[in-house]
Amino acid sequence: MKTIRVVLVEIMNHNLGDSVIADTTAFLLRRISSRPFAPKIRMIPYNIYRHDSSLLARADLIVFAGGGIIKYRYENFYALIPQVLQIAQEHSIPVFFNGVGVEGYDGENET
Repeated sequence: MKTIRVVLVEIMNHNLGDSVIADTTAFLLRRISSRPFAPKIRMIPYNIYRHDSSLLARADLIVFAGGGIIKYRYENFYALIPQVLQIAQEHSIPVFFNGVGVEGYDGENET
């Protein structure tokens, strides 16, 4: 059976909650993979702050691990997410967003 390369896009910073969400996402994916007849998964952690287009391009699936990645106040993930999505689109790689949220939304502030 083919092994699926899953790039797990994680927020690696001082916020423990983001790491817990990434660990939980990885756990759930491994649990799915352990079921009979399920494809085997090779989990590849990917720090959202680094840009490694070759690593992303080799993925079979990209999963954003969650957290408040659509932020407006504290961090600029909205500027990093399109880089990942562009590579996924160029290589026809499916993308999933798991447990993501908006933090500090302000309709008057586009950043």
